[in-house]
Amino acid sequence: MQVQIGLVAVAGVLLVIAAGGEPRERGESAFPFETRDTVRRSLDVSGSAGRRLELSNVSGAIVVTATSGNTIELVGERTVRAKTQAALDDARRDSTPVVTQTPDGVVVFGAGGARRGCDERSPGRERWDEPTSRVETSFTIRVPASLSLRLCTVNGRTSVTGVSAAVAVTGVNGRVEVTGARGPIAITTVNGGVIAAFVAPPDGASSVKTVNGDVEMTLPAATTADVWLNTRNGGLFTDFETTPLPAPVVTPERRNGMLRYRNSGRLGVRIGRGGPELNLETLNGDVRVLRR
Repeated sequence: MQVQIGLVAVAGVLLVIAAGGEPRERGESAFPFETRDTVRRSLDVSGSAGRRLELSNVSGAIVVTATSGNTIELVGERTVRAKTQAALDDARRDSTPVVTQTPDGVVVFGAGGARRGCDERSPGRERWDEPTSRVETSFTIRVPASLSLRLCTVNGRTSVTGVSAAVAVTGVNGRVEVTGARGPIAITTVNGGVIAAFVAPPDGASSVKTVNGDVEMTLPAATTADVWLNTRNGGLFTDFETTPLPAPVVTPERRNGMLRYRNSGRLGVRIGRGGPELNLETLNGDVRVLRR
């Protein structure tokens, strides 16, 4: 079996892609041509002023684990499937991950042909997501615990463990788990449950939102916070002792000579003396705030 090695220069640093052999046919599959390869990067961020990692992906899981030290260890495993050899070659070229290191941190584009960050919208379907091919790149990353994160993916679960700095996650289809948190978190997804667990009382405002799925947040017993809970089709639960917060002011709309009041469905409770505002929200699912 031949082994292909691809070298891509990114911001003065060499990106090594080790392919797992020649593309092979996969029987009668709708995408009979397939190839797999791996991206490995080791980046020293000891001198980064912002100490921040931003990763923008399209399809594939993102798993981040905090470690000691000042190095990011990144492994990206890519699978490309296509209907023809030409489509396979095009998809591989356009979806090669791009890793860029700047004085403020590290930026990773999981599908490098797009080169769009988490806050940039795609104008339409991309080449690697057309019916002629499918690309999935899953990332496993070890980071310094004090590194802040901005992660986004469309299809795939996201997991973050042990990061003490701020964590922001945006998804569409996939479960999100952030555990061992200390800093503020901001999680938004559409289809998938969300689990957030703090090992110390949150030191800043945090929000957890999904549309279809349960939301669960675990907090230390010593937490003091103002918590807002919201669901339309599900229940609201907590094992903390709480006191109610004043209901938000609702401004009516006048329609056809009548006043219309919208029911926000939000329930506000105070834990202990109150403190950072924690927002937990789903449309279809339960919301739970649990004491650790």
